Amino acid sequence: MLGHVPFPFRQNPSTRDCGFRCLYYVVNPGVEYDEWLKTLLHKNPERSGLKINHIATHLRNKGFEVESCSPEVTGLYIIYSTGWLSSGHYLVYHDGLVYDSVDIQPRRMSIEDFKAKAGTMITLKIRKPVVK
Repeated sequence: MLGHVPFPFRQNPSTRDCGFRCLYYVVNPGVEYDEWLKTLLHKNPERSGLKINHIATHLRNKGFEVESCSPEVTGLYIIYSTGWLSSGHYLVYHDGLVYDSVDIQPRRMSIEDFKAKAGTMITLKIRKPVVK
């Protein structure tokens, strides 16, 4: 299932690669984060960052089902939040755990507390299709 690779925590807050880190966790490529980055077309993820539509397109191209919605208690979400840090920031909310790339480990948080802290957000709910 999803999330077999360790989430790449300890991001320098001055860089813009939080979206890449969230995408890495969901795609679960089975290689180290730095090795996976080399397979992408982006030349400098720490500077360029990602837009939410790029994340959604990448996931769809990998066979994931992606929909925009409000986060719920369970499920896997990549969320762009305008209130988490002083500027926009991507996070993963996965079954009650928040994966924030500038932290050192995931933290448990109720969906209500998460929504209150996140402020305005754009949310992608992600599901891997069942292979028949």
